[in-house]
Amino acid sequence: MKKNYIKTVILYLYFMVIFCFNSFATNETLSSGAFIINMGITPQTIANGLKPYGLVYDLLKNKQVPIKWIINTSKLKDSADFTYNGVKFRGGPFIIPAEYRTAAVNTIISNWVAAGVIGTTTTAPITVEVYLTLRFVPQWTLDKDNGNLVTDFFINAGIPASAHGGSTSSGWKLPSQLNGCDDIFVLPHADPTWTTHQNLYFWNQTHKGNIWSACHGVSELENITNPGATIRMNFLSTNGLLLNGAHKDGSPPYNYQYPTDQVMQFMGSFDGATTNGSEQIYLPKLSSSWRSGTRMLVFDPTQQDIPLKSLGPAAVAIYGRAFNDSTRGFVMYEGGHDLNKGTVPERVAAQRAFFNYSFYAANIKSNISISMANIPGVVRRGDTINIDFDLPPGYNAANFRKKWTSSCGGTFRPNDTVKLAKFIVPTNPLITSCVISIKITDACGRENFASKQIFIISGILENGWGNLNAKQSGKDVLLTWKTNAEENQHIFVVEKSSNGTNFSIIGYVMAKEITEELNTYYFTDKSPGDGQYYYRIRALDKQSHAAVSNTVSINIKSQGFRITIAPNPITQSSLINFYSDKKTNAALTIINIAGSLLAAKSIELQKGETRFDFPDLKTLLTGIYLLKVQVGLETYYEKFFVSK
Repeated sequence: MKKNYIKTVILYLYFMVIFCFNSFATNETLSSGAFIINMGITPQTIANGLKPYGLVYDLLKNKQVPIKWIINTSKLKDSADFTYNGVKFRGGPFIIPAEYRTAAVNTIISNWVAAGVIGTTTTAPITVEVYLTLRFVPQWTLDKDNGNLVTDFFINAGIPASAHGGSTSSGWKLPSQLNGCDDIFVLPHADPTWTTHQNLYFWNQTHKGNIWSACHGVSELENITNPGATIRMNFLSTNGLLLNGAHKDGSPPYNYQYPTDQVMQFMGSFDGATTNGSEQIYLPKLSSSWRSGTRMLVFDPTQQDIPLKSLGPAAVAIYGRAFNDSTRGFVMYEGGHDLNKGTVPERVAAQRAFFNYSFYAANIKSNISISMANIPGVVRRGDTINIDFDLPPGYNAANFRKKWTSSCGGTFRPNDTVKLAKFIVPTNPLITSCVISIKITDACGRENFASKQIFIISGILENGWGNLNAKQSGKDVLLTWKTNAEENQHIFVVEKSSNGTNFSIIGYVMAKEITEELNTYYFTDKSPGDGQYYYRIRALDKQSHAAVSNTVSINIKSQGFRITIAPNPITQSSLINFYSDKKTNAALTIINIAGSLLAAKSIELQKGETRFDFPDLKTLLTGIYLLKVQVGLETYYEKFFVSK
């Protein structure tokens, strides 16, 4: 039995690694002058590991500064997310973009640096993997009976008590009081029953409420059923967990996996912070298992009750969508009664996992993408421009309080609380750029915002010039543009962006300064890598007056080998699309989550695109599968789902 159990665990962990959550990181080039918050200093302290969350909260909440969360999607545990000036930045660093570093923002940064935050200002553009751009602060709701166990987390980070309902339990809530205005319910300890905690089930379902819990409240929560046994609160397990008195504790050191997951962005381990309290580890019943969509971040591979009492794995930290349902909120469990115990680095790591989960879950649930695309990027001093914003489908701006702000002064007409306003650009010749922000607040007090940098110039160039064009040339991007009557032209500044909003300078082209009727210019961006990119040209004349070209976008796809399955999930039938840079043969196999080979097929791939209808896909039952493709000495995997 032990041998079979080990095989099962190996297969489980293999598939958990292969079937990881999708990463949405994109490469962005951030301009010189950005501030990198170093999250990887060791040993970790409250000052260098937790205070940064206070800085991030402060800038998001009070200054509407979008924060870039950087995660290298191919790194190992505690390895570098990127290197800048010879320094390896680790632990999921945050970056404050240069364009938002006004005098007021710099003052806030300085205050937090004095409190122990460690960071550096870039002196050149830097290209990094941006996992998420934070634009929304979490609003925590503490359990009225036990919330005092986590207030130290917020004190350590420097996040004000107003973020979680106040410093006393009078502002906290019982589970039965949760409603649509609550985002993250923090339950560090409890003796839950259906009578007292049933609303967690419905709140998580109806309002996408997110839950964080610890100690023996976890196993009791997972085993709750209603009186008729028609509803089970098995958020992350299929049929409940062993109660705390029915199993032994864990046996550190524990195993840590998913180093690129957002919750795992901390340094070292938190073993000692979880070895306290009545339940330090969580085990499914023999009749149960962890749901396939959960992420087992930290686990005990040698827990002594396995496999006699549980097939495991024994979880120390685990999270996922409740019931593996994307329409519900997230749920996370961390073992132990008080994560503010253990060594200082262990305490910091455990609390960082809590804050990482909080910022991620809150942004996924409540962040609203606000578009400011209609606001011009370059304006003249003294101009009056129209400013407006758009919300995603399903949102009505009339349901939000609105507040426009500017980092450079100026005036809003008729006022700064309407959707469509006019902005009178200041005439001060010393002001060359400005950040315009819109903050919207819903009936629950949730705040969302968007910001855009605009450049302020004396006037627009009179010389005409043609549209900018971009095309892929091998691995490069070739830019071309045309001008005429260049007698006052000086230089062209080439700018690039990965999101169409934040541009960085990537090169310069000197003007020919000749008066030919038509002049053509070229610039090559060498090997930018796969992804969507945006380019524009800023033309400067000899008096430093500027004109900005149209913005062009291009989606770069490298040559080589690619696999896509569409549609995915599969409901009836699906096609497998291959792209190969040469004619070759491929061996296809389908594997289920138990590791069993279900089907095999050999096909010939043409140079370019090949579409293949794998008939066995239509016969698969609902579940998760893996397509393995062997091409020569290379092996490729593609995860797919079947839903019928």
